[in-house]
Amino acid sequence: SKRTEVGGRNAVVEKSENTIQNIILQEVENLDGILIATTNLTQNLDKAFERRFIYKIEFHKPSLDARKHIWQSIIPTLSDTDAQSLSHSYDFSGGQIENIARKRTVDNIISGEEPNLDKLISFCNEEMFDKSVVKKIGFAI
Repeated sequence: SKRTEVGGRNAVVEKSENTIQNIILQEVENLDGILIATTNLTQNLDKAFERRFIYKIEFHKPSLDARKHIWQSIIPTLSDTDAQSLSHSYDFSGGQIENIARKRTVDNIISGEEPNLDKLISFCNEEMFDKSVVKKIGFAI
């Protein structure tokens, strides 16, 4: 994350975080090798860190056709029509599709039945978890 001005609500924590970041920056400078780093939060990247990376590569989500192929490669039993439908309905990354395939596998193990398209759609909807909706975990009274 970006370094902050010390003197906010918790100056001790801010000072510690800045010190850690300065140490990391120094270690990056002293590194005699290749450093590969990834983030999906580029907007939070400190400018001093960003300057130390000569090459920056941005990866986009897969195209509609690529998503269809990902669906079918991870779930080979999926028909062309179902793979096309899921690809069109959900703009998922490959990692998200893999998460759904894992849920499908777990569901298959637990239930002993091959999950159908409706079940896959419910897994897709769960993967789109809206952070503004708070799900309660526990017992209802």
